[in-house]
Amino acid sequence: MTFRFDTAEDLETPLRELTECERPFLIGVRHHSAALARVVPELLERFHPEVVLIELPPEFSPWLEWLAHSETQAPVALSACLNDGQQISFLPFADFSPELAAIRWAAKHNVPVAAIDSPLASRAERSSNTGPPRGILASMTKRLECRDSGELWERLVESPALGSSAESVRRAALMFGWAIRCNDDEPSEYDRAR
Repeated sequence: MTFRFDTAEDLETPLRELTECERPFLIGVRHHSAALARVVPELLERFHPEVVLIELPPEFSPWLEWLAHSETQAPVALSACLNDGQQISFLPFADFSPELAAIRWAAKHNVPVAAIDSPLASRAERSSNTGPPRGILASMTKRLECRDSGELWERLVESPALGSSAESVRRAALMFGWAIRCNDDEPSEYDRAR
């Protein structure tokens, strides 16, 4: 399937599908987003999930309960590598990390947390999505006169979040995440698998 985005209306169907999805209830997250860390507890409270799924490699699952432990103080980090010492992963968490906010909310409400991203070994095999923005991401970056995807995030999500509802922040984050994953007009095989 190839996506074409010549007008704003072209975004309507995929964005509606993302934002209206309740099984699973999706919250777009960017690591260390103060805006999302602020709204994640409210979104989870409103939705009352049976389980909170966090986009982290499953190798970190045994450590998630420690992130929410009453004596754990941020900043804190999880780190892992493959048995051969390759594919080192270092994940810092701060009080403004949406993932940490979700894990803390889950612990407070006795809701299980699961790490659901691809394993570390498969990350070593993925193709890198580097280079200039393409597809919808390039179009959005150009239209909003942003230098890169970091500035686009700031304009779409972080800056407007101050006066916005939790749902508005969620929708903006989902739109951004979708644009990143459709950088070539359709999601990569790696992103489809995730």
